[in-house]
Amino acid sequence: MVLDPDRGPRSARRAIGFVVVALALSLVASSMPSVGSIVGPDALTLTILSKRTGPNEASALGTVENTATPGGNLVELLVNGAVVRSTNSQGSGEYWFTKVPVSDGATIQTRVGSIYSASVAVPAYVAQPVGPPGFIYAQGTQLMKDGQPIILFGINEATAFSWAIVAAATPDPTVWGLNNVFPTGPGSKIPNVANADQLWREYFRYILHNRPAGDPNNPPVTLLRIWIVDNNWQMEMAYNYWKANPSGFWNLFDRMVYWASRSNTYLVPILGQNAIPPNNLMYDTTNPLYLHNLELTRAIVQRYDSSPTIAMWDLWNEADSYWSQIGDISSFRTWVGHLISDVAPYSPHHLITVGSANNQFIAGSPGWGWRLYFDFNDIPGLQVANQHMYEPYIDQTYIDINSDWNDALGTPHFQSEYGYWQCPSPVGNPLCYGYWPYYTERRVTRGVGALAPMVFLDNGKGAYYDYPYTGTLPSYPPVASFVFSPADPIAGNAVSFDGSASYNDAGPPVATYQWSFGDGGTGSGKTIQHIYSTGGNFTVTLTVTDTSGGSGTSAQTVPVQSSAPGPDTTPPARTTDLRATGTGYDYVVLAWTAPGDDGNVGTAMTYSVRYSTTGPLTDSNFLTGTAVPVPAPHPAGSKEKLNVTGLAQGTPYWFGLRTADEVPNWSPVSTNANVTTKSTQVSVVSPAAGAILPTASVLLTWSVSSPPPNSTQVQSDNGPWIDAGTGTSYLFTGVADGVHDLRVHVMFGSTGLYASTNALVDTQSPAVTILSPRSGDTLQSSTILVDWTATDSGSGIATVAVRQDAQPYQVVQGNSTTFRNVVAGSHTFSVQGTDSAGHRAEASVVVTVTAVGGGGPTVSSVVFHSETKSIDLTFSEPMNETSVESSIGIAPTVSYSLAWVNASYLRIVVVGPMEQGTLYQVTIQNSAQGTSGNRMASAYAFWFDAPRPGAGIDVSFLWSYWFYLLFLLVTANWVLATLVIVRCRRRASRARHSRARFTRGFEGSLPIR
Repeated sequence: MVLDPDRGPRSARRAIGFVVVALALSLVASSMPSVGSIVGPDALTLTILSKRTGPNEASALGTVENTATPGGNLVELLVNGAVVRSTNSQGSGEYWFTKVPVSDGATIQTRVGSIYSASVAVPAYVAQPVGPPGFIYAQGTQLMKDGQPIILFGINEATAFSWAIVAAATPDPTVWGLNNVFPTGPGSKIPNVANADQLWREYFRYILHNRPAGDPNNPPVTLLRIWIVDNNWQMEMAYNYWKANPSGFWNLFDRMVYWASRSNTYLVPILGQNAIPPNNLMYDTTNPLYLHNLELTRAIVQRYDSSPTIAMWDLWNEADSYWSQIGDISSFRTWVGHLISDVAPYSPHHLITVGSANNQFIAGSPGWGWRLYFDFNDIPGLQVANQHMYEPYIDQTYIDINSDWNDALGTPHFQSEYGYWQCPSPVGNPLCYGYWPYYTERRVTRGVGALAPMVFLDNGKGAYYDYPYTGTLPSYPPVASFVFSPADPIAGNAVSFDGSASYNDAGPPVATYQWSFGDGGTGSGKTIQHIYSTGGNFTVTLTVTDTSGGSGTSAQTVPVQSSAPGPDTTPPARTTDLRATGTGYDYVVLAWTAPGDDGNVGTAMTYSVRYSTTGPLTDSNFLTGTAVPVPAPHPAGSKEKLNVTGLAQGTPYWFGLRTADEVPNWSPVSTNANVTTKSTQVSVVSPAAGAILPTASVLLTWSVSSPPPNSTQVQSDNGPWIDAGTGTSYLFTGVADGVHDLRVHVMFGSTGLYASTNALVDTQSPAVTILSPRSGDTLQSSTILVDWTATDSGSGIATVAVRQDAQPYQVVQGNSTTFRNVVAGSHTFSVQGTDSAGHRAEASVVVTVTAVGGGGPTVSSVVFHSETKSIDLTFSEPMNETSVESSIGIAPTVSYSLAWVNASYLRIVVVGPMEQGTLYQVTIQNSAQGTSGNRMASAYAFWFDAPRPGAGIDVSFLWSYWFYLLFLLVTANWVLATLVIVRCRRRASRARHSRARFTRGFEGSLPIR
């Protein structure tokens, strides 16, 4: 039904108006929200995260989302329902609160106005273990040593260890002493160095020289972050030298640790570094490159686990800089977590960190903000947050924000690289990052754990501008050492002290010995006696001074008994918390709380740890278990760890512990730690089972979960086993066509694991023959039928494609196809067959076409939608969209858009204003082509009127709860409108139109004449 408002009476228009108004009211009523609800996709929402950062504090972090203005919102923090803090959200929508007082069981929530986040419980507080005496450990955001906070400041050394490998392995004595720092920055060489001992002795003298600096901008240098593994030099250079000459490698490392200790410098060895350009195989945890690096890393951290000179291990430097080629932020976090879990059990006494640039360009990264900081530093097992930063300038706000994120995370922060990245003066050095004194001072003020600028260059001003190097290097200070006897002195009796073990192996000899006995008494001399008048624990300090004025101190606690003790019959307490905190393929990490000498008081003398694979250990069968080496006990209450290695895979173990004092009085057997070691998995990576391979060379690859195998063999079709070394791939050559079974046998000691696959080898091409037409045929038709045969005796035909002349190949089904609208002339028809192995064969015929009839695509239907001012065109075959779009026009001119539903279905939408009563013509020229290349048989034209006001309204009824209130009114108006419309139609039927129009449907196509 079509209404012409210009011809109908006013009553009809009023009736329709009533209906429209009524329907609109119903629509509005049904869409009104309930009071208090959040409407629409742009409603503001809040996220929240809580971290427990101390026994009585936590942090709260989150984001303001789904709003056009995420920044500048007042965010209030509620603890147990009460507002305790407020802050404004950042431009990114992020907000954070640090050091929020909480107790166990507390809940936190945030709000912006009347919008609340979820309410979350703060995590339970988990106490961090206290490290052994002299070791660096973590407590909240602070690094600690012997119960006191410590801030480390030092330098990065990128080349000294690698040059030492070159010097020792080649050998090349001319490169001894090359390094990146001393005495004049990158490319420097320390003179008069010919071996590892001399290298590190002289290197750490430069650090001693810079130690006297102590103003806020220039803290004393106490830290060296040094690359041990750097594959930029040569892939696996450190690993290969360690394997070829382990004693030589350990000598380089041992002397470095020794002289670092002599200079009281802490080390952060870097144990992983990619090559440039990147070798992404190093990030595949099943690849030999990763496994080799892991093998070396485990050996290093286990060898030096008892050395307090190691501040922490930096397991990898800036893997994130290359990660955009590998995966997203989630896969990066997974890889770092995997690396940490692979290493941590081998170094229970040292902290673990991973240096990163906090790269915000990795896929999935949230960009700059606390979420980015957490993505890189809130990773299970990462005990010290780590960040690299190079900027053209810095301000206090930036420092405070970074410090806030660190406080919110609740772990120590290591700014392991930082400085200016600009060089105003041409120093000719690619590493001209300048030292950042203001940043150093402010981060120290905020309590950072450790700092290490890349090099001591200050914005192009020169080497050591802020740490000036002049004059002769200092000598090493002497080392104080003493013993006393008896071990348990009694008040009133003399105690003998002997400091003759003090020495100086790199400086002037010891000249004087000064003693402080802890009870106010003092003395001098290499040996001396002292009598204590009362019992107690007294701290005795020896200070030795060499002939140049250098000094060193040593202190010990002397336990003085008030009277001669009676027999000691009290054993150490039974350990009740022995547990396994880590499990690998051949190791278990045990943890427990140290008992004392007498019960839970004092320090016990020795531990005995044993295990069984048949059942629990008790007092009656403890000595039948296998003994495990274990270090001496620490004072009562200390957190003990022990890494038990050399275990069998997939085996259940029961571990037990007994503790003895000096008598010895033995404790009862502890509670057992029952754990099963992991089992190695071997699986074929390629070829996949059933794979089809195109060549006679077949690469078999496999993965081994861990550890590296002792040997590997491969086999084809039950033939002889072939040695494949310890790698994870083997290339079979000269493999005949057909199906083959491939197997791999991996040996771990006396244990062997198998994996297998099968594959079809097909090296032959298929056969293709065109049956008709034949080359040289003359055809008098524009429709050409081509049929063929395509066969393959190996992997079978996968696809067949055809083409006419030089057109692209089109894949078809069956053994024939028809080419239409072929013009007169010479034409080549080709058929290409491809088998499942990827081999191709082609056949072609050349024919002559002498007479070509009409044909080509046509427009098969047109539908006009007046309510949307759109026209739907359906073509008889898929069209070349570009050629159609360039051949369409509308007159009179009006703006329109084109949208293809598919290659045969086009929608034209008029977007510009249209003149009422105007007839518009849509034209498609015959230059439009189908995808086959055939032009349209003729041009086409269609006409349509501009929609009248009020006509063609598309209304969707949304029924509301108060529809019934309008029902009677709507019904009455609708009846009245119907009566008027009938009258209008009778009048309109008398009218005669002088032209045909398209209004609702397509009635025919009119070729342009």
